[in-house]
Amino acid sequence: QAPTITLTVREPPAAGRPRDYVPGTLGPLTLSATVDRAQVTTGETVTLTVRVEGNGYIGSVSLPPLPRIDGVRTLTPTSRLLPRNVDDPLHATREESVAMVPERPGRVALGEWSVPWFDPRTGRYERAAVTLPTITVTGAAVNRDDDAQREDPSIALDPFDPAASLTPHRAVFTTGLRVWSALAAPGAGV
Repeated sequence: QAPTITLTVREPPAAGRPRDYVPGTLGPLTLSATVDRAQVTTGETVTLTVRVEGNGYIGSVSLPPLPRIDGVRTLTPTSRLLPRNVDDPLHATREESVAMVPERPGRVALGEWSVPWFDPRTGRYERAAVTLPTITVTGAAVNRDDDAQREDPSIALDPFDPAASLTPHRAVFTTGLRVWSALAAPGAGV
């Protein structure tokens, strides 16, 4: 049985707290960022992965959203906590991934992403930052109207059979003669 321990829990100070600080984010934090491809054609998907490394609590907090980039459509980001290192159980690594679709050609700087964190040793807020990679996009600019049609399933899905009738189905067994004929057919076949 462990001895009784008394803990004093203190809220991080409100003075100097960044607006985008998520309570519980303690540091120090280290950020890094990669893309799966640095050169793409407009309309192709690029996956940006940002890795956040820090103390064990990093897996339990929500992080600020990745920046929105003009001319790049972003899909819903995903997050996963990587397995802990047995030698350093207090260290945690979290990955935030987002699929992006560039819509115009040129060099696209994805900007910077930062996460504020609180340092309990110094009693101050710090900020970890990473410059996101730059991608080179070739091809013609994507027409936003065409793009909207691809996103809307009611527009994007073609019918399975374009010649299919849209009139209501007519029942086969509409008369007594048809019902008795259908019942008699298996017996007549035997």
